[in-house]
Amino acid sequence: MGCCSSKTGSEHNTSYGQQNVQFSNTGNATDINHSYPYQKNAYDQGIRVNYQPANTPLQNNAYDQGIRVNYQPANTPLQNNASYQGTSVNYQPADTPLEKESWYFGKIDINRCIKLLGDATVADGTFIVRDSTSSSGAYCISVKGRSPKGQCIFSVRLRETKNGFGDKQYHSALDKRVFSSMQEVIRFYTGNGISSNGYSVPLVAGLTNEHYYLGGDEQVYTSYEIKADELDLQKELGRGHFGSVWKGSWRKPNGQSVNVAVKKLHSEQKAEVEKFEKEANLLKMVYHDNIVTFIGVCKGECPMIVTELMSRGDLLKFLKSKDEEKPLKDLYYFADQVASGMKFLASKSIIHRDLAARNILLGEQHIVKIADFGLGRYLDNDEEIYFSSAVPLPIKWTAPEGLEPPRKFTTKSDVWSYGIFLTEVITRGQSPYPSVNIRQITKTRLVDHRFRMTREVLGPDCSESLYALMTKCWQSDPDRRPDFETVYKEIHSLYEPFVPISHYK
Repeated sequence: MGCCSSKTGSEHNTSYGQQNVQFSNTGNATDINHSYPYQKNAYDQGIRVNYQPANTPLQNNAYDQGIRVNYQPANTPLQNNASYQGTSVNYQPADTPLEKESWYFGKIDINRCIKLLGDATVADGTFIVRDSTSSSGAYCISVKGRSPKGQCIFSVRLRETKNGFGDKQYHSALDKRVFSSMQEVIRFYTGNGISSNGYSVPLVAGLTNEHYYLGGDEQVYTSYEIKADELDLQKELGRGHFGSVWKGSWRKPNGQSVNVAVKKLHSEQKAEVEKFEKEANLLKMVYHDNIVTFIGVCKGECPMIVTELMSRGDLLKFLKSKDEEKPLKDLYYFADQVASGMKFLASKSIIHRDLAARNILLGEQHIVKIADFGLGRYLDNDEEIYFSSAVPLPIKWTAPEGLEPPRKFTTKSDVWSYGIFLTEVITRGQSPYPSVNIRQITKTRLVDHRFRMTREVLGPDCSESLYALMTKCWQSDPDRRPDFETVYKEIHSLYEPFVPISHYK
């Protein structure tokens, strides 16, 4: 077809320019001593500053009180730092943008953080930097460690501000220190550790986000056009009536290659091409931890959508497999992540319309992401949309208002589907409405006769509280169903008791 080729404390010592600056909380804005030309300082923060030459030992500083801080200039190799103990902290020079650092994970919450760092393959001292979910303009450094209570996540929050010169500063909530860059923060806590309740864990090595994201410039890559000769299709992962999905590699503009998933359209029917283009346009609009990351499109004789590759395939196949155990904590973690992704889609006025375990992709660390937006639509400020009877429907997952003309859909229709998805998860892949013929799933039966799956059908792992959430999602009147904000809060409260390790916030 002419497509691309396929083959099967109280002080802080820092530096600005050529000078060392000693911060102290004990002074006031008028108590400033300097014997060198005035340069950037902490005057605007109401902090006493004493300038010392860059090579002045900290213990000789007039304000040193015996707390040794082994600070080195930003360009000093880590192995030359006195606090370096032979471990490897993968940081970049101080002028590297934070979003380019491999250990920066952006907007992930504490539960995702715990899941990543809590994995048995992750060593103590491994850390990540993430955006604070509870405080705007703040970050958290979280590191895996141990206390007498067992395995823990130690965290420190850093507030970003600007000094009088417009330069960024990071204020540590742990010990009130002020740093000039996130890289400086990492260096300091490598030597001194992050402490909580009398226990301290030094940073050893960053957990690299390339294992969980595409990483690097894909997240800021704005040219969505991908050339066919940049793609190498390697293995077919699945095939449908109108297309196929492949594992492949994409050669980025900088020459590096990254593994990707490629959805290739085989049909030349105008309606299918338009649907394909709509899916690509929807994916361009979203970026979330639990939604598959869009990379670009390849136009031409056989259009292709390129996304990140989720290494373990679709969730339904995993749920039904007998290869490994699937404890309740993992099942609730799947449900929690999908609710988070759907909450985000609803906030963007996007309906998915085909939410099911087969359209959820699984990666490492049990991370799941919503995929397959082939039936998705953007509401564009309208409350509802309509589909013709010619559009094929996933009957067992479709809300009653979508089963018969005029086939009206809203974000509350996705809420219904999420309730059905929960049954797939808690039964480890059982088909909805077991032993019921698909022709029996009608609007009349669902609405007038209130036909629903019973808790007994869903097995012993379906708790009363989980089933109660399902029945809320299955209200006949869409207006009586909870929104995804509420759904997420409820499923998250059910997941929290299963969080595998404790942590200090």
